[in-house]
Amino acid sequence: MIHEIGRELEALLLAQGCGFKVVDREAFARTAWVSGVIVIDETGDTYGPPRSQSVNPKRHFDCATGAKLTVYGKSAKAGAAEFEHKRVARRAVDLCLVALRTIRAVRRIGLDIGAGGFVDIPDLAGSERKGGAVYELAFTFTRAVEDRTWAGSAAAEAGSAAGEGISDTANETLVSQAFGPDDDNNPNTPPASAETACGA
Repeated sequence: MIHEIGRELEALLLAQGCGFKVVDREAFARTAWVSGVIVIDETGDTYGPPRSQSVNPKRHFDCATGAKLTVYGKSAKAGAAEFEHKRVARRAVDLCLVALRTIRAVRRIGLDIGAGGFVDIPDLAGSERKGGAVYELAFTFTRAVEDRTWAGSAAAEAGSAAGEGISDTANETLVSQAFGPDDDNNPNTPPASAETACGA
């Protein structure tokens, strides 16, 4: 799910005019300083009882997937000061926070924002003048662990055979728009002119 969230995050950032690329950790081969990149990575799962109940599919647990965004920012200004690099990174972080909330609403899953802050990386260690800023933001998405098949299908709701649904039964109501007594004057049977108004 984190990979898909990364793709949605990048699209939302782009829609706001932010050209930062969002990449998975394993696809991020960094050999030198980069800018305008956000690395998304999973940090671990925790499980607990479901916060809400459902019947089909049955919800057994809630899984909180920890994740981390690492934002690499750098001011385009020549000879920029460290606070200017940090300003760029913070602007990207703010856009990420708003985008994550949008993703949460669309996906209807839980979202908890954790701690965030600037970190040093080996590329910049020992430098008197920082050539960029790196901000790490922790967050957690919560999803349901449901009773589904390997293919992702929920269990059949009813029926005598596997895969049959509740369509085994149907109701039928016969009505007529004609005026006058029934054809056979029996109030318990519909007239011959009756039509199916609901059901099948």
